[in-house]
Amino acid sequence: MKIQEEQKQYSIGAIYSENHNIRLVADDGNVSKISGNYTKVGDVVENNAIYIKNASLIFKTMNKSTIQVNDKIDGESYNIFVTGDGESNTIFNDNISNANSIVLQKMGGRART
Repeated sequence: MKIQEEQKQYSIGAIYSENHNIRLVADDGNVSKISGNYTKVGDVVENNAIYIKNASLIFKTMNKSTIQVNDKIDGESYNIFVTGDGESNTIFNDNISNANSIVLQKMGGRART
């Protein structure tokens, strides 16, 4: 999300990265959730989990594990890679905005939005 306030522009997310890849891994049957992250400017509340710029966002699940993202993913010039092992899940429950590409690799389980 970008907020313009008094001629300043901010890029915001609970997880923020510029020019560095982010790798999120769930293993050993665990459920990993990204949820409840937001920014508030005035009366405007925006759910935003991850903001990434000029990099890749990699989700990897294995051994009957789950990654569940309940807040928005946004950024500039970024790609998302979702990998699994056939027994695991990656769940996106909010918008993914402005990604150059979303690539599913080795998915035998579910990637759902």
